[in-house]
Amino acid sequence: MKILVTVKQVPDTSGKVAVNPDGTLDRASMQTIINPDDLNAVEAALALKDELLPKVVSNIVEIQARQGRVITLTNEGCDVKGDDIWVIPDVGKPLTAFFVLPALQLFSYETSDYLGKDVDQPRNLAKSVTVE
Repeated sequence: MKILVTVKQVPDTSGKVAVNPDGTLDRASMQTIINPDDLNAVEAALALKDELLPKVVSNIVEIQARQGRVITLTNEGCDVKGDDIWVIPDVGKPLTAFFVLPALQLFSYETSDYLGKDVDQPRNLAKSVTVE
């Protein structure tokens, strides 16, 4: 399972953007701001014991440096930060999905229920499932 955390940023429209000779944007000179609509957003991070853990931890630190809230799902023994940390047993790579997926499904269910959505009538299901 390879998942990275990303920070949602938009270019600052009050600044100027430089273009490199090859036609790409010069990101070093571009100033970005966090999208105002995302100020109340909560980021979810899967910080499992795998080769991507250092990158995920780095991204969590970056989100928190910008006053973002992070819910972190991690294995026992991982030294990660987060506003809410969910710890699952460290059972090894092949079995990790059996613990991660139910936790994510429960999170999804509880979020939908909290928002008042009908969890028994998901929207756009026909776009992702073909029934014969």
